[in-house]
Amino acid sequence: VYVNAHEFAHQWFGDLVTSVSPEAHWIHEGFATFFHHYWLGEFFGKDEYYKQLDIYRSASFAASKKNIRPISHSGAGSARHYFKASIVIEMLRQDLGEDAFRTTLTEFLKRYAHKTVSSEDFLRTVYDVTGKPMNWFWDQWVYRGGEPMVRAELTKKWGKSYLILEQTQP
Repeated sequence: VYVNAHEFAHQWFGDLVTSVSPEAHWIHEGFATFFHHYWLGEFFGKDEYYKQLDIYRSASFAASKKNIRPISHSGAGSARHYFKASIVIEMLRQDLGEDAFRTTLTEFLKRYAHKTVSSEDFLRTVYDVTGKPMNWFWDQWVYRGGEPMVRAELTKKWGKSYLILEQTQP
């Protein structure tokens, strides 16, 4: 079921549109993985959906112990091209909202059907459809490697608890 769902998703991402270069490989593998786990969540329930996201997160973090290449790097490896890219797509869906995300995908597939695509092509389509400049998102999640490193501190003052989060990497 897992493999079939992934390969079926390739009918759109990978067969209808595919990457122009190894740096854009994340697009067709990331979307195939995203849609395969999205379908699993619809079929098996949200617990399975979140279980898969946790597996993908763990694989991405493990890959970062070897190197911190971004998903747009030709040598990023399977954990990033498949799993981290899928998580990045999920974050984009959350940021844009379901309707804007679906409209963007529809436009992207129409615009680039039977063509090769780059990361910039997808970024441009997001902007053209939503009017939201997502360069900051691409810079953080597509073009930059690693994951956010956060230091957490719990303090109590005047009978209240405060959680302080500090991003520690540049």
